[in-house]
Amino acid sequence: MKKLTICIVLASLCLNFRAYSQASAALHTVNIGEEIPDVLLTSFLYYNQPTLRLTDFKNKLVVLDFWATWCGSCIAAFPRNDSLQSRYAKQLQIIGVNSRGNHDTKAIIERFYDRRPSLHKIPTVYEDTLLTRLFPHRGIPHYVWVFQNKVVAITDAEALTAGHIESVIHNGSIRVQEKRDIAYDRRRPVFLNGNGGEADRYLFRTIVTPFQSGLAAAMQLDAASSGLVNRCLFVNQSKLEMLQFVSPAYAHFGKNRIHYQVAHPEDYALDSSSAAWKARNTFIYEASFPPLSRPDALHFIQEELHRYFKVSLDSEVVKAPCLVLVRSGRRNPQSAPGDTVSTNLYDMDEQPIYLQNLPIVEFVEHLNEVYALPVVNETGISGGITLRLPARQAGNRALEKSLELQGLRLVPATRMLSFLVLKEDKQPD
Repeated sequence: MKKLTICIVLASLCLNFRAYSQASAALHTVNIGEEIPDVLLTSFLYYNQPTLRLTDFKNKLVVLDFWATWCGSCIAAFPRNDSLQSRYAKQLQIIGVNSRGNHDTKAIIERFYDRRPSLHKIPTVYEDTLLTRLFPHRGIPHYVWVFQNKVVAITDAEALTAGHIESVIHNGSIRVQEKRDIAYDRRRPVFLNGNGGEADRYLFRTIVTPFQSGLAAAMQLDAASSGLVNRCLFVNQSKLEMLQFVSPAYAHFGKNRIHYQVAHPEDYALDSSSAAWKARNTFIYEASFPPLSRPDALHFIQEELHRYFKVSLDSEVVKAPCLVLVRSGRRNPQSAPGDTVSTNLYDMDEQPIYLQNLPIVEFVEHLNEVYALPVVNETGISGGITLRLPARQAGNRALEKSLELQGLRLVPATRMLSFLVLKEDKQPD
């Protein structure tokens, strides 16, 4: 009799092992609307039968709750699930599934429940590989709803509500968004080159790269439909150009009105003729952010640029050498009849320059581009001015002679002048 009993037990174990192995070999992903295979589960807790099959609950709604002891959002749903399990005890069976990849052993799960005596102990599969292969996922909590041996839904934890449970019980289905996990490589930037798909909408996004050959230079602010600013783009711009663009109080300072409190001024003084300088000292910056008023957007971008480049702008008033544009006394500058304003000052060609009723402010800005010293207007002229000047290649001396013939002169002097100050953050010793 003892020998017969041993043989029967061994035969039973062999049959169970065979069912487990065959199921494992034939497993494939089960989708919504498909029937579940008759899988035999043997590694489980808190169920008063020697084996567990999903088909054992054919007349109940079965919800597989894939979870882990270290998953905070999984555990947060347990009290609500407890309540639903008690409320629908005859119509619902929640089964916990703890995958082998979670590194939760049987002992860890038992200790988890022992420390939480208020939680109802639901049947829990531990160190699972079978159900995880049937219902692959990347994020937990992950809920699979099975009714009458068919998958009716795959959801997150929030979808498990009384209303949805009753919908399945009475109608055999629910209308709920399917949980879809997207594969991505955590070692690479998210959403770059399709890693994780494409984000439908960014709340915040900032990209900073070095100079990129072939991209046309650009500086712009973009507005949302509300008129508020939600994007900034700089393409192949220097740190100084970017900071001045978003700092209206400092935007008017030209290159001869800048004091550099930096270790290497040559990295900031724009040399637009040098491709090598651009490659070293210009950048691409793009930021997307929630819509902001223009002042708030500019402040946000200023802080971003300071964070990435460790530079900031300030101003100071100091006594400095300069050139003063005055009347020469020989004759008054000409003025053209009418209000027509015309000039080729910005054409950048080799032709002689002419100005017709051009505001003198613009002409002085041009002089500040030409001369290394600041140029100050003390002519007393506030309106337009008409001049005929030599071409750029003739040089500054030819320009000065031409100005004197037309009643203007540049005089070396010293004045109290305001300067832009570009500062680098002090590096810790």
